Amino acid sequence: MPDSAAAMRATSAEFDDALGALRARIADAPMSPLQVAVVGLCLLLNMLDGMDVVALSFAAPVIAEELKLTPGQVGALFSGGLFGMMIGCLFVAPRADAFGRKPVLLVSLTAIAAGMFVAAAAASFEQLLLARAVTGLGVGGILPALASVATEFSSARRRDTSVGLVQGAWPLGAIITGVIAGVIAGVVLTSGGWRTLFVLVGAFTAAALPLVAWLMPESVEFLARRQPPGAKARIDAILARLGREPLPALPPAPRPAAVATSILRRLLAPAFAGTTIRLWLGVFFGFITLYTLISWVPTFAKTSGMSLEMAIHAGTALNAGALLGSAAIGPLATRIGLRRLIASSFAVAVVLMAVYGHASLGNVATLVLILLIGATVQGGFNAYYPTTARAYPAELRASGIGYAVGIGRVGAVAGPLVAGWFLAANVPMSTLFLVFSVPLVLSGIAAHSLHALDRER
Repeated sequence: MPDSAAAMRATSAEFDDALGALRARIADAPMSPLQVAVVGLCLLLNMLDGMDVVALSFAAPVIAEELKLTPGQVGALFSGGLFGMMIGCLFVAPRADAFGRKPVLLVSLTAIAAGMFVAAAAASFEQLLLARAVTGLGVGGILPALASVATEFSSARRRDTSVGLVQGAWPLGAIITGVIAGVIAGVVLTSGGWRTLFVLVGAFTAAALPLVAWLMPESVEFLARRQPPGAKARIDAILARLGREPLPALPPAPRPAAVATSILRRLLAPAFAGTTIRLWLGVFFGFITLYTLISWVPTFAKTSGMSLEMAIHAGTALNAGALLGSAAIGPLATRIGLRRLIASSFAVAVVLMAVYGHASLGNVATLVLILLIGATVQGGFNAYYPTTARAYPAELRASGIGYAVGIGRVGAVAGPLVAGWFLAANVPMSTLFLVFSVPLVLSGIAAHSLHALDRER
């Protein structure tokens, strides 16, 4: 290659300056209709993810009866899906930084829909376990990509709110699934009828594929960094759809040395190591409790003596609270900062879980308490997504979120599995809720130590 060609490549600092100017074209102006539509589509996809994941939670009591499963096997089904999510976060989501956000979204959605349809036809524990792992693989691939897209297509003023709303759509999907299950509980959640719930949710997911293919633009930052053939024309076309001026010229590509270092080594380099480790620990401990509650609350309620219909309402109350807590992320983060929001939410959740485990309450009071637990646990945890998105530059953002969520999902796998063992051993509910309060305390401590990320007054 001639020396002149090599000279056209930018140093890392030069390229970062050029990328910052490009980013400002999107972030420094009010949100255009396309930006609103992209964030809305991310919200829809995350809502569908919520439906995909919690369908098993609502149907678990009936599936256990039909397939004659032990509590340990039901816990394994929950953890199988979460194991797939962990693999998706670690090995599928980072592909978004190599191949683009849009292809990863399309592949992940296809896996989710396929897994739901296979689950609907499952005739054994092993088949259902495999189907849930495939669904989890897709969900794990899609979640970090959604956070990246929402971050990159939001204005600076609306960024935390946009990411918070996108994450809040997950419990909204769970609520819709609970409503479907509750309204037609007499039909769907009977022997064999639960399969209809899985078919419906899978069909909703499949229907989102053409929407993504048609509406979702590729990341402008990804195109500028990777510079595939026709990158400038593609960037200019996206900027035109956003109502922005075209680029005068494509920034010179960064030198190979600037992008050759492995993603994991960059995440653990001195500039990011402390933040990365704290995020991994915080997400890990938060996931333990979060997914234990998401997976088991309907079964906990039924085991405690509630009817199947009331147990479904308990699961819906948990996710309704999660939606409220997630929607509050933007306003609360502006006032108190993200790290304080996570820590304080988890502190309140610990108190509420202690009350749930020890107090004897009526159905209405129990549902209200479960709603508040959902608001504090899921709302606090979802603040990790804008926190992680803020922690890394664009070229590491999807990978940074993917690794944090992927490694953290080891906790998500372990929590429901351990809860199943506790139930099989007839451990008292008070002890179970005490045990699963401890990870929230540890997660809150990890979040509160992220001083460098918080823009506090």
